Amino acid sequence: SYYHGRVYPHDIDWLGHLNNTKYLTHSRLALLSAIPQFLSWHITSCSVRYHRELKLFQPFHITTRFQASASCPYLVVRQAFYGSNHGTELCSLELLVDVTPISFLAGLRNELMAQEINCSVSYPTNVFM
Repeated sequence: SYYHGRVYPHDIDWLGHLNNTKYLTHSRLALLSAIPQFLSWHITSCSVRYHRELKLFQPFHITTRFQASASCPYLVVRQAFYGSNHGTELCSLELLVDVTPISFLAGLRNELMAQEINCSVSYPTNVFM
């Protein structure tokens, strides 16, 4: 999955580079565009390696790859920031993401709502005569 962005004035630190918190903001946006909308997710841990800086008005793109394992309950997400030349990796992230299918949550809610208790009582007409 690909996410495209550009470094704007509100994204930079006092050295003129993309602020480290903005890397994570763009990482989350890339993750939002890559994870299907039928999943509910949250990041449980993050590891970032900075290789080169992104400067003001520099375009970039992020690649996102997923790795799942039967032995790990989390989804491992690997992301890489690339500059406009597409060859040099500027930053790499590894995220552990806890994922829950929204269909599971919605299905559970629907199942609970379907278990409506019938409280109507009917009496035979000839009992009280």
